Amino acid sequence: MTFRHIRIAGFAFLGILFVVPGIRGPGFSHQVEGIPGVELIMQEASPSEWAKKRLRNIQDTLRDFVHSRAGRPALPNGLVIVNNVHEKDPIVEATQGMDRNTPMTLASLTKPITATGILILVDQGKLRLDDPVSRYLPEFRMERHELGSAPITIRNLLQQTSGIPYAGRSPMVPSGVEGFFMPRQMYPAGMHHEYSNSNYELLGFIVERVTGMTFAAFMQENLFGPLKMKNSRAAGVMSGASGITSTAEDLSHFAKMLLSWGRYEGMEVLSPELIREMFLPPPHIPVSENMSYYAMGWKVNVAHGRVVEAYHPGVWFNMLTDLRIYPTRKMFFVTMSNPPFYRSDAATEFMGMTVGHGRRAVAYMGPSEDLEARPTQPDAGILNLYSGQYANSDGAVLRIAVQGKNIVRKMYQDERVLAPISQYEFTGDGNAMPHEFVWKNGQVAGLNTPGGYYERRFPR
Repeated sequence: MTFRHIRIAGFAFLGILFVVPGIRGPGFSHQVEGIPGVELIMQEASPSEWAKKRLRNIQDTLRDFVHSRAGRPALPNGLVIVNNVHEKDPIVEATQGMDRNTPMTLASLTKPITATGILILVDQGKLRLDDPVSRYLPEFRMERHELGSAPITIRNLLQQTSGIPYAGRSPMVPSGVEGFFMPRQMYPAGMHHEYSNSNYELLGFIVERVTGMTFAAFMQENLFGPLKMKNSRAAGVMSGASGITSTAEDLSHFAKMLLSWGRYEGMEVLSPELIREMFLPPPHIPVSENMSYYAMGWKVNVAHGRVVEAYHPGVWFNMLTDLRIYPTRKMFFVTMSNPPFYRSDAATEFMGMTVGHGRRAVAYMGPSEDLEARPTQPDAGILNLYSGQYANSDGAVLRIAVQGKNIVRKMYQDERVLAPISQYEFTGDGNAMPHEFVWKNGQVAGLNTPGGYYERRFPR
């Protein structure tokens, strides 16, 4: 499943503010002059009496909705809880056919949990984020020299910038790791985000090779046990992408640890420095006050220079899960259901309604602020910088021209208008994955497309 991007970074806890200094995208510094970086501030918020009444209204509305929709073939069971780091019981809860201790396979919500396990290994000194994968799996060979790819690193896997696409977008080839095949690399490592289960499946192999333990045993000993996630387990090495089973109660423990700078019931599970690292924006994108990106296992929204939301959904047959955390409120909410078909009107309505009301509940707990990023749009000067010719490793040429506030992509007889998502992302060709322009040393260096990477050859 392909997911849209996201971006994030730094934070503060109990008055301590961590700021990511001087993070600016090449070629965009004039756009963000004076912005030192993206802040992640963790602080508590208490509701007013007015807000408490609104929360009760939200709970009543959600309960009516869940009770009316769940219990049918299209949506057998449903649950949504909203809480903060201190309360044992949710401040908003609506359930039908399941409760907080009902286990469910999380699908892709597994990924932020796997990312946390990898960062625990970094904390233990057993891994380094910028080491190549081949340091830990010497037989691993996926980098394509004809693309000019640098070695794929642990960071690339976590941030989904390995150049390895989602299965089905390129031929499956041996990875070098016995029995493990991956899609063929489509663009150089570190150049572009593309969501791919293969990245996180490979992280599961790395955990086993580094520790000498099974992936399931490592997660139990280092994460599920310390967090008292009593009903959570990993099925096996391939669980790193989508195979962890958990409950709403256990996910609450996980969220509380993250929102407490890595501590749970007085014990440090993960250092504050690596909690911070988990949410930093990937190095290939320019930073602005309002942005979205995929960090290490999380989709992140930044508004007004602060991380306001980090989340990851999990969707597959009989699985619909979502965990969202809100650092500036120290709040979170969990959504779970089991529709037989995740691409259905019932599933879409359930997720949309629960996310909408969950965000409202979080918003009532403090000053008004955006909980979803509205990325800054490019001006005419930026658009003109993208004009030119781009070629892939097979010699195919793609041309970019400016048309009003959009750009036009021309290739052979195909011409289509691409509308901006942010300063460097464009979409509109019917594919969920956007086109992203890549900057190097203050210059536009290339273009990542749904069909692969194109290097810039000629301006204008």
